[in-house]
Amino acid sequence: QGVSDVKNAACDKLLASRVDSRLSSGKVNNVANRLQVFHPTKRDNVDRDVCIPESVKEAIEANGGVLPKPTKSKIGYAPSIDNKNKKKGEQGANMDGDVEMEGDSLTKKTARDLMWENGGPGVWAPDYREQYDLLDANWRFDAIPQIMDGKNIADYIDPEIDTKLAQLE
Repeated sequence: QGVSDVKNAACDKLLASRVDSRLSSGKVNNVANRLQVFHPTKRDNVDRDVCIPESVKEAIEANGGVLPKPTKSKIGYAPSIDNKNKKKGEQGANMDGDVEMEGDSLTKKTARDLMWENGGPGVWAPDYREQYDLLDANWRFDAIPQIMDGKNIADYIDPEIDTKLAQLE
């Protein structure tokens, strides 16, 4: 128990010295000059409660006590492959022509989302061949040949290319 008391006292002193050094360094004043802190003051004695719009209350009631999923408007956008046949009132679209965001073609999983779904960092890496810009999109995932037209492709690789480029510059 005595050791933990000494440790806590030492940590408190270390923290106090770090705070003092930060305050005396002048960086705090530099940052504080760029911040605006507002302290609201009461202007009258009227009690102002939280205001939830009636449309939101109705949407929560209609959805069984849960706030409905957010939607993205499709009005003014070109139809996509996933939703070009969806019209007002059909599955996946509401009466305003909006489409639910989950599973929507406008919502794309990021490489970070895919990384965490497939084992995390160091386990999964994105397949950059998806981004290759070739004449035929089907060629993107073809294996890169080692021998083509009877010639070894490695023969055409110049190991001194960096030095030659440096000389040109």
